[in-house]
Amino acid sequence: MYQLGFPGLLINELAGFALGVARRSLDAIIDLAQTKRRGYGKQTVLAGREVVQRVIGEGDLRLRAARALALEIFEKAWQTVCAGQKPSAELQVEMRGVTTLVTDVALDVATLAFRYGGGSAIHLNSILQRCLRDLQAGAAHLMVSDSAYEIHGQCLLGVDVVDPMA
Repeated sequence: MYQLGFPGLLINELAGFALGVARRSLDAIIDLAQTKRRGYGKQTVLAGREVVQRVIGEGDLRLRAARALALEIFEKAWQTVCAGQKPSAELQVEMRGVTTLVTDVALDVATLAFRYGGGSAIHLNSILQRCLRDLQAGAAHLMVSDSAYEIHGQCLLGVDVVDPMA
């Protein structure tokens, strides 16, 4: 693991954190949707609302897609290390970029889960509130800032020297 270098070692863990917390928030809204009712007058169970069905379906697919891309890139880095080489600056940039993407997707999913959790989601003992708060804190980390996208773009544009920590 230590051969992944910096930022490789750190961003590997940030991606896993974001994916796990977002999955927990999605699981929580799925559970809540089975029993929570919304509306004035005629109340409807959340699971019966098309918008909630879409949020859950799209959220699941987005999380799984982000996870698959992260695994692909981190596997490439792992194979590089296992071959006795250090990940190139470009690969470090790619790892940082995918971790930023994973964090952004995770935060989107948790935000929507929180939104559709309704008033009960705002309580301090709500898992939806805790997941959203934790992902907001994770998204504030320097390693997952917008600059990760910028330096990935630099690599794609052929900039001669890129700094994974820029």
